[in-house]
Amino acid sequence: MSTSSLSYQNSSGLLNHLNPITKLYFMIWFVMLSLFASEPLFIAALFVLLTGVVAISSCAMKVTKLSVSILTPIFLFLSVVHGLVNPANSEVLFSFTVFGYVMEVGREGIVITLNLVSKLALILPVVFIFVFTTKQEELMPNLIHKGVPPTVSYLFLASINVIPQIKQKMEVIRLAQETRGIKMDGSFLTRVKAFIPILMPVILSSLSDIHSRSITLEIRSFGVSRKTTSLYDLEESKVDKLIQRFLIVSFLLFICIKVAVKLGV
Repeated sequence: MSTSSLSYQNSSGLLNHLNPITKLYFMIWFVMLSLFASEPLFIAALFVLLTGVVAISSCAMKVTKLSVSILTPIFLFLSVVHGLVNPANSEVLFSFTVFGYVMEVGREGIVITLNLVSKLALILPVVFIFVFTTKQEELMPNLIHKGVPPTVSYLFLASINVIPQIKQKMEVIRLAQETRGIKMDGSFLTRVKAFIPILMPVILSSLSDIHSRSITLEIRSFGVSRKTTSLYDLEESKVDKLIQRFLIVSFLLFICIKVAVKLGV
């Protein structure tokens, strides 16, 4: 598997066959609705839609595990911060004693935490589904075909690839350090000491990759102003076009309704 497709899960799932632009439209559409949604019924409807999308995807288990593993520590951390020290807290849900100090958990702080985590619980799975069901080497040609500048397309693709690439580099360097006799497992202090020999090679290799990639892009005439061709099929099916139009129209309708409600119309 190529470096550019580290996160893609090859499958015959329904979402895998959709055009990358259609999935990008859906991700942006869903993220924007999740950020602007405030009504409990609308948020519940988004969760129902998200559950259905996750269910038909070919990576449901992986998306669920990743989302839970990320959201759990965030929820615990925010619950402590907002529940205990948020200045907006006025109603005490419950209290407990730690080393003789009485700690009070405020209702307002927990509500703020739930609102933030619910937004993340909607956004993260959709982003993961997009990454796992989209061939990234096909995404950039489709973006350029849609009129997106090549530099913007490359930056978008590079931002998606950065975490998998760093993860792969750290794993390779960790194995190399272990073969040299450096102890990587053990207590927390031991792991912290072992992290420093890994960090410097990761930074240096990343800088070297940036230089090599810039040279490669120049050799391939990345900045050429002429129309380029692609090895991939850039044609969109009728289903793709129908979904894209529905997403655009429904989002514009959502914005109009939000504005009308704000103005009291």
